Amino acid sequence: MRYHNLSSSEKSKSLLTDFLNDSGDSLSNFRYYETRSLDVVKNHVMSFLLYDCNICVGYGHLDREEDNIWLGICVKENYIGMGYGNIIMNQLTNSHVGSILLSVDKVNKSAINLYKKYNFVVKSETEDTYIMERK
Repeated sequence: MRYHNLSSSEKSKSLLTDFLNDSGDSLSNFRYYETRSLDVVKNHVMSFLLYDCNICVGYGHLDREEDNIWLGICVKENYIGMGYGNIIMNQLTNSHVGSILLSVDKVNKSAINLYKKYNFVVKSETEDTYIMERK
């Protein structure tokens, strides 16, 4: 396993674009970049791609928005259920002391179970989404 820390460099943007283009149905639950430029990584506390045997299998970030830290995670469609989400969550949650927020679709039960494993609890909800927090 290896991590590639993302920056606003052209190489990082290219690797991130390749990951997003290759993630299949995983992007139906990870919509972060639908409304943001790839340049947003320069404002992240951390962001990285996870590689296994030179294959990019996942992505994670901690994003500072005002006084909040938001977690984002995506595992490529064909690699879900293989433990990569746990690896990414370990890296993200161990790198920040304090409150972390995330949003998740209510129908994404596997992600909700993963987040609960890392002590995230539902803080609020909309019709379709939970806002979860780990303190």
